[in-house]
Amino acid sequence: MVECDEVLIAGRPDGDAAAVADDLGAVDGVTTETATAAAPGELDPTDADCVVWVGSATADGLATLVERAGGPAGTPVVLLAEGDDDPGPTAAFDAGVADFVRAGDGAGAVLARRVDRLLANGNDRATGGPTAADGSGERTVTGGAGDGADALRATPSGASAERVLERVDAAIVGLDDDWRITYLNDPAAEALGEPADAAVGEVVWEALPEIEGSVFEREYREALASQEVRTFETRYEPADNWLEVSVFPAADGLSVYVRDVTERKRTKAELRRNERALRDLQRLASSRDRSFDEKLEQALAVGCERLDLPMGYLTRIDGDTQTVVAAHGETGVDSGAHQPVAESYCRRTVETDGLLALEHAAAEGWDDDPAYERHGMECYLGGKLLVGGELYGTLCFGSAEARDAPFTDAEETFIELLVEWVSYELERRERDRDLGRYETIVRAIDDGVYELDEAGRFTFVNPSMCRITGYDSEDLVGEHVSVVKDDDATEAAVDALLAGEATERTVESVVQRKRGPPIPCEDSLTALTGDEGAARGVVGVVRDVTEQKAHREMLSELVTSSRSLMQARDREEVAEMATQAIEDVLGFELNTVRLFDRETDRLEPVGTTDAVAERGVVTPTYDVDEGGPGRAFVDGELVVVEDTTTGDDDHPHDIVRSALHIPMGVHGTISIGAETVDAFSNTDRQAVQLLATSAAAAANRAKREQEVREARERVDTLVDRINGLIENTVEVLVQAGTRAELEAGVVDQLVATEPYTFAWIGRPDLAAERIEASAWAGDVPELADAVADLSVDRSAARDAADPAALALDDETIHIVDDLADSPGGSVHATASEAGLGSMIAVPLTYKDASYGVLCVYAPALDAVADREQVVLDALGRAVANAINAIESGRILSTDRVVELEFTVRDDDLLFNRLSAQTDATYELTGSVHEADGSIRLYVTASGADAEEIASILASTDGVEASSVIADHDDDVLFEAVVDDSLVELLADHGAVTRSVTAEDGLVRYTIELPYEAEAREVFELVSDRHRGTDLVGYHEHERPVRTRQEFREAVTDRFTDRQETAIRTAYLGGFFEWPRDVDGDDLAGSMDISRPTYHQHLRAAQRKVFDELFDPHSGR
Repeated sequence: MVECDEVLIAGRPDGDAAAVADDLGAVDGVTTETATAAAPGELDPTDADCVVWVGSATADGLATLVERAGGPAGTPVVLLAEGDDDPGPTAAFDAGVADFVRAGDGAGAVLARRVDRLLANGNDRATGGPTAADGSGERTVTGGAGDGADALRATPSGASAERVLERVDAAIVGLDDDWRITYLNDPAAEALGEPADAAVGEVVWEALPEIEGSVFEREYREALASQEVRTFETRYEPADNWLEVSVFPAADGLSVYVRDVTERKRTKAELRRNERALRDLQRLASSRDRSFDEKLEQALAVGCERLDLPMGYLTRIDGDTQTVVAAHGETGVDSGAHQPVAESYCRRTVETDGLLALEHAAAEGWDDDPAYERHGMECYLGGKLLVGGELYGTLCFGSAEARDAPFTDAEETFIELLVEWVSYELERRERDRDLGRYETIVRAIDDGVYELDEAGRFTFVNPSMCRITGYDSEDLVGEHVSVVKDDDATEAAVDALLAGEATERTVESVVQRKRGPPIPCEDSLTALTGDEGAARGVVGVVRDVTEQKAHREMLSELVTSSRSLMQARDREEVAEMATQAIEDVLGFELNTVRLFDRETDRLEPVGTTDAVAERGVVTPTYDVDEGGPGRAFVDGELVVVEDTTTGDDDHPHDIVRSALHIPMGVHGTISIGAETVDAFSNTDRQAVQLLATSAAAAANRAKREQEVREARERVDTLVDRINGLIENTVEVLVQAGTRAELEAGVVDQLVATEPYTFAWIGRPDLAAERIEASAWAGDVPELADAVADLSVDRSAARDAADPAALALDDETIHIVDDLADSPGGSVHATASEAGLGSMIAVPLTYKDASYGVLCVYAPALDAVADREQVVLDALGRAVANAINAIESGRILSTDRVVELEFTVRDDDLLFNRLSAQTDATYELTGSVHEADGSIRLYVTASGADAEEIASILASTDGVEASSVIADHDDDVLFEAVVDDSLVELLADHGAVTRSVTAEDGLVRYTIELPYEAEAREVFELVSDRHRGTDLVGYHEHERPVRTRQEFREAVTDRFTDRQETAIRTAYLGGFFEWPRDVDGDDLAGSMDISRPTYHQHLRAAQRKVFDELFDPHSGR
């Protein structure tokens, strides 16, 4: 570089010119100046030896700058482009710039080298450009087009040849006539392994001793001597590659252009191998002499050769098992070998779209795979085979040795093609097999099969078609279909199919035979279509339906006969109709139907045809194990007697020579006779079996209808009896005034109703634990005497399974279908001895109260039917309800009562919970039964907090609703609606609750009952239901009944004169009517007192009336 060369670095004001100047300032012999301008054309390059424009520029701006710098031969201009919008190299060179550098990593060093070279070549520009690389002195430049060899051939065009050569990827070397190196571009220097400056001047044989004596030396010398361009390819052993060398001679040296063509050579070799393999595959595919297995073997061989792998195999995958179908090379596996798919490479192959390729399995993560552990295959290439769109198996190639390089695209493409071809061959083999099977079937089936062309002419007929028509195949092929089927239906169907109007048609017509009458047939026709979808012919299947037609007609007649059979009223009528139907439908005249007689266990002849009697055919009765009819009936299967002379019974068979015996279900048999041996066909047998089935169904229906009629008659009789019993018993329940009257009326009504002859009611004696009769009726003297003295120990009777005791304890009905099974010594045993057969014991229970047991007897065994059990059970509940009503009413009218006082400590009771959780004292002040079955309780609480009580009631189970009515001075009145209450239970058992108080979790009840027995039962009921129940008081006392007059006197005795006047005036004046006739002012005026004073008297009087009504302590 010339000393003090000045480089002008310029760019836009916001550009990087200053930074670039700093980088170039570090280069020896260069001084830099910077300048800024909006565009290159505005810059003044005077006095600069080189100009570098940094940043964006237009082609026009660059051209202006070059022009100002003296044009292409003047001061060189270099563009350092920073963005994609800047002009590219071509546009920049067209504008006249000397060099072009793209900004980026290392761009500073490139720019320094390019500027240094331009400054060094300054003198060359004055003469038109640099000399050639071969040192010949000729200037060679390029316009940027073509490769390096073109650059060496080109003539000067204004751009630096050296700059062009530096951009060429190939190696370029210049030699003089003394074989010394005069020039190397960067690729050549890199290949030589030393800087270009160091190599220049060396003798080429010394710099590259390995080419001495080689084709390189021969060609170089030949080119220099002949002055002709030499081009050759050779393998360069040191680099293990192929080189293409072009040698361009000059008078004083050579220019050598070297390109690495290894990949091109490899590609050509690969292409040749691919072409050879494809030719082999094409010959294999077109071979007609090889079998399918031979083709598979050869295909595997071609694949192994193409991939240069030692083994190839084809597998079939079925579920979890892989089977080797064919193998080639060093596989170590024979055809037919099996292995789990999970232990094969192919499991990954079938999961992969395309091919699975492994060059080095262990290095690719397969070293712990079950397939690798089993086979140890390092190299693998395989694809999945599809047949009919479904997985068939795999086609794979491999080697135990790893592959040096990946499989090429050409290799994979070939294997993909091979996989597709094998899949096609497999599919074609399956299709050929199917076609072979179809052809065998078509030729073997009984139906006629034919094919027509687009003109309706036969092109194929199978042997059955020839048999049906009577023509040979040669006679039909080429003839129109109308030769054998000239009907309109067939013609219309063929025309529609050929015209594309339909794809399938079925017609019934006749086939015109070559000889003989036409036969009925069913013809199923289908259109055959070509590649474009147009119809190219028709295929038809002809079926001889002569038998089917006759069979259909026979079945139609059988259906009609079966419907007629269903109209028969009894089995005998079914038998007559069945014999006639066989004659009408099948034509057999000697028919007999035998019905099974359960009393004699024999098959009795019931229905015969007229011909049986006319021809003197004997129709004997058979035992169930005798002869053909007996065997058919017992075994339930058809019995065929082809020759009656070989029969095993003693009856004459001189007229009937063959016979069929068909079971008619459980009803009997049908026998059909013929006067010839073996007279019945399979169709006859099937038809009579169908008719026998219909006859059996008709007999079943007739039997059921007869049973229904009889049952309906029995039910009507039973309903009449039950209705009468219910009406009469209800009348007794309504009219009875006492329990004794009620019980006596109930038993009287029962024995007045069939089939009952005796009835009695037993009451439980709770104190003595016994059952004693309280009422009985019936004309059975010995039983009446036993019942009159009846007093049964309940425990002993229960242990003896006495039905009366069991019904009383279980509260369920108990039935004795045979009184002979009754406990010995019981009243029921007496009934059995008196000739009675059965009985029922019905408990008399109402809610939880038991009022006794009702026992009813009938003379017959098992006389109490299901319907009667339901009625008597409901009757027992009605009687108990009526007794409860009578007993409940008796407490209101009796003048002597039992008073019980008992305490209960049980958290299940509302009063216990309330008093246990608060410090208050509670008292029941009244109760009202609601329509929905619940009970509303009115309770007062002393010393209580209303909010606390309300909170407890809201969270208590069983309380449906509650509210505080009044809260005054720690006295709270509240109401609670509950779904269950001990007060209600006591009322259901005839008790009157006089008081209920509770404190500290203990509730005290005081109740009244009419007599001692009920008091004991009620107390036991309470103690059984609630733990912590203790009896604390028992009293019997007189309780006079208050009449209406006594009640009135008790009320008026409590009134003052003013109070009586006030309430009487209000009542008589209509004050309590709605709407009121008078108001308070009128009534007060009549008494000459103020309105407030009047209302005070009126409320005091009302209070005293309500006290008498609702105060439980009032009147006691």
